[in-house]
Amino acid sequence: MKKLKKVIEQYGRWSVYSMYVDRIEAHVDSDFSICVENSKSLIEGISKQICKEKGIAIASDEPFNRLVKTAFSAIGYLPGEHLNVISGSLSAIAQQLGNLRTALGSTSHGKTIEELTSRNETLDSLTKEFLIDTVEILTCFLIRNFENENPRKKAEPLEE
Repeated sequence: MKKLKKVIEQYGRWSVYSMYVDRIEAHVDSDFSICVENSKSLIEGISKQICKEKGIAIASDEPFNRLVKTAFSAIGYLPGEHLNVISGSLSAIAQQLGNLRTALGSTSHGKTIEELTSRNETLDSLTKEFLIDTVEILTCFLIRNFENENPRKKAEPLEE
């Protein structure tokens, strides 16, 4: 997730989300369900922050895919535009990540011993790599698009 780390470093307001990146990287081989849970939280948090910064109210129980779609709309990907197909597709991927979190997550819905021991064998290494890369592309895209339209300004000097 080197690209995402660079984007977060470039745009400091997002630095708190580095904790999710660290958790994802730390558990890729040992417990992929933690990667999925933190990936979903990373996308969800960034989407919520974009909506907050744009003054868009979202319900506390907003479905994950609708939240991501709202974030895309907030950065200018409106329904009916050609590029909206891309944002819709990325939102659908985000939704499937949420579904995967529910299926694999060690903290979601309780698991039997067999489910806990076999859940990480559900995905092969190529699929895991694809999912992590997709999360990185999606989050970088959201942050960079938001920052291009909403750059931080240097603080004005105080008048005496």
